[in-house]
Amino acid sequence: MKQKCNLKCFKDSDPRSKNYSRILDMPKLNGFHIIYYFVITMLLLCGIYLFLYIGRYIIAVSVVLMLIIYIIFNLKGIVVITVKMYQRFAPKKIRMRCRFEPSCSQYMILAVEKYGAIHGLVKGIKRLCKCNSRDNGLNGGFDYP
Repeated sequence: MKQKCNLKCFKDSDPRSKNYSRILDMPKLNGFHIIYYFVITMLLLCGIYLFLYIGRYIIAVSVVLMLIIYIIFNLKGIVVITVKMYQRFAPKKIRMRCRFEPSCSQYMILAVEKYGAIHGLVKGIKRLCKCNSRDNGLNGGFDYP
């Protein structure tokens, strides 16, 4: 009969080990990218509100179409910069819980770059659902997209 392995049976180089030491990636954020992806989106949203408020519905619809086109063409970059902002500002305590290597946030970036925005985002969300620290670290290990 095979016994369930506890945390002590893993080597320290295994991400499932209790003594595993993760090196956190704290990326530097380029202010231009933040402005490009988020400020332009906010300006378009404010333009939609403004034109709806003053009753210019045709202009508001055209701004909505511009926003949709902008998001479609920049979705990959928006996802990557959002994850990098999480990596930069999330507390270490939260980021050290991941039992996978590469970490879930790094996996999300790799998956988006490899498979594209939609498919990579789906793969990243599935990985986040697998990463569960309540199972005593038995779920985990090395997993690349």
